[in-house]
Amino acid sequence: MSYLVPTRAQIAELSELDPSQPITMLNLLRFHPRAVYKDGDRGCSGREAYGIYMHSARGMIEHLGGSLVRQSSVLAGVIGPEDDVWDEMLLVSYPNVVAFQNMLRDPDYLAIVMHRTAALADSRLICLKG
Repeated sequence: MSYLVPTRAQIAELSELDPSQPITMLNLLRFHPRAVYKDGDRGCSGREAYGIYMHSARGMIEHLGGSLVRQSSVLAGVIGPEDDVWDEMLLVSYPNVVAFQNMLRDPDYLAIVMHRTAALADSRLICLKG
């Protein structure tokens, strides 16, 4: 099973957080070898499709007062299931959870999220304090 979008319960849990608290989102990403678009092959890898997504998403994040703190390829898993392999990690800061939720509802964001979905075989998104 893969996880690409939050459930309603997870979104509700975010809504219970202190709206003034800065947050950082830890993204763990596993890419498809070839991006899987609903309308067919677009001739790019999952990593390339994610790059298309991040090109636009980064501007949206910055417009909301957030920033890309760190983006790095994963070298190896040291603790955890041996088959729990990730390709990339991102840390993205937001001024608060409301800014993050606003981004998820923004029509411009909704227009690019298909690249993220096509790119990823699996992901985790973990909300951190600060």
